[in-house]
Amino acid sequence: MKFVNAHTHRYSSDSQVIELRSCLYGREQLHSELYAVGIHPWDALAVSETEAIAWLESHPDAAAVGECGYDFVRGREDFAAQQRLFEVQLEYARSKNIPIITHCVKGYNELLAVLNKFPSVRVVAHGFVGSQQLAEQLVSHDITLSFGAAILQNEKLRNAKSTVIFNENWHKG
Repeated sequence: MKFVNAHTHRYSSDSQVIELRSCLYGREQLHSELYAVGIHPWDALAVSETEAIAWLESHPDAAAVGECGYDFVRGREDFAAQQRLFEVQLEYARSKNIPIITHCVKGYNELLAVLNKFPSVRVVAHGFVGSQQLAEQLVSHDITLSFGAAILQNEKLRNAKSTVIFNENWHKG
């Protein structure tokens, strides 16, 4: 049986693992046939809409867009920039009919609101660590949950219902 690693920044030599490598703007080089490209919310203030579109379009073979979305752990000063780039990436995903892998920290209300504008885009919530109630809310919006190692410490999340569950391999280093 093969396993899907829905989000990684490193490679595995395990032939039983299908990996979707995340290649972020300005950070990583492509060395994989199966990859996602995206602009992380931390970089929202550093990337213009024009740069974002050009970079996304320079990767026509990407299997997904991401990781992108909202991260308010540092505050909300760059909310407008995060929103703008997230919508650019959602529009690109919709135009290519490929899924989007979200990064969301303390921004699920905003995430759900903007996803309503893009109902045809398939969404994977990467590294999900929220409550069971939030998990059920996301699943009710047809969002696929992807879990990292944090799932092992959250017994309530292990009971979340989903039609598809991806795992993520977090490497130290």
